[in-house]
Amino acid sequence: MDGPGLTRLRLDDCAAILRETEDQVGDFTAMWNALKAAESRRTRPATGLRAWTRRFAPADEPTFHEDFGRRRADVPPERPFFTGTAAGGIRFMGDSRDYPSALHAVNPRCNSILVDAITRELSRRPGNVVDVGTNIGVVAVSVAAHLGASGQVFAFEPSPETFRLAASTIALNRASNVTLYNAAVSDTDGELVFNATPGNSAIASARRHKFDLLNEWQEVTVPARRLDTLHAAGELADVSLLKIDVEGHEMSALGGALDFIAGTRPTVVYEYTPVAAADHGWTQEDSIALLSRAGDFTFEALSEEDGHTLPFPLPAGHDGQVNVFARPV
Repeated sequence: MDGPGLTRLRLDDCAAILRETEDQVGDFTAMWNALKAAESRRTRPATGLRAWTRRFAPADEPTFHEDFGRRRADVPPERPFFTGTAAGGIRFMGDSRDYPSALHAVNPRCNSILVDAITRELSRRPGNVVDVGTNIGVVAVSVAAHLGASGQVFAFEPSPETFRLAASTIALNRASNVTLYNAAVSDTDGELVFNATPGNSAIASARRHKFDLLNEWQEVTVPARRLDTLHAAGELADVSLLKIDVEGHEMSALGGALDFIAGTRPTVVYEYTPVAAADHGWTQEDSIALLSRAGDFTFEALSEEDGHTLPFPLPAGHDGQVNVFARPV
C-alpha cells in the first residue's frame, strides 16, 4: 500500500536531483575557513555531532553555533548549497544555512562515532540496513560503502529540502545500493504534519521540542508509513540493523515496526535525547518496554560526545545524548 505521496528514489532518480541542485552550489571556502580558525581557538576536542553544542569558549569568543548563526545570515539564497567530503572520503551535498551541514564542513568526522559503531555491528551481523531519519545522507552512504554489493540501505527522510540533499549525496557517491524514501516512519500510515527546521535539520521532528538551537520551525505535510506495512508488502528484506534518529519520535517509529522487528530480529539502534524524549512524553524505561514486545534484547548506550559505552537505562545524573544499541538475544 503506497498511499498519498510516497516515492522511492534509486541512483538514477537521485542523479537527476543532483543535476538540479548543482545549479545552486556556491563557494563557501572563506566561511568554513573562518569557522575552523575560530574552532581551533577552543580547547575541548569533540567529534560527536551534538557534542559541538556543549563546548565552552573563552568569554570573548562566541560558541561555534553562535558564530555560525551570524554567518549564515549572509548566505546568498540563490546559491546556498555546497559539496564537501566527510570521513572515509564520502562526498555530501550540504546547505550552508544548515547547522549539521556546517558541522560536516568544519569537522568531517562529526558522525564517525556512530558510523564506526554501526559498521562494527554489521561486521558481526551482516545484512541490509534501514536508516530512519537519514538527514543529508552521510550515515546512509557511509554504511552503503561498507556493505558494498552485498547489502542494501533503505533510507527515510521526510523533510523535503533535506530529502533533496540526501538524494544529491547518494548521487555524488554513486551509491547504487541505497533506496531513498520521502516519508516519515511512524505508527500509522497516511500523512503526518512534520516540523522542519531550515536552520538545523538535525532537530526536525513530528513534534516541536525544546532543543534550543536554530530551531526555526516550519510545518509541512509529508507521507507517513509504518515499517510493518512496508515489510508486509515485501520491502525491507534481509535487514540486520535498524537505525532510528527522529528527535523524540522514536517511540512512534518503533511502535509501527514491532512485527517487522519480531520477524527479522535486527539490531535496533535508536537515539535517546533527554529533552526531545521528555517533550514527546516517554522515558528510557518506556522504550525498553515497547521494544521488548518484539522479543528479548540487551541494551547498551553509546555516548555521542566521546564514544564511551554506558548501561541503559543511563546512570543517574547522565543527561547527554546517546545512541542505544538493542541487540536481540
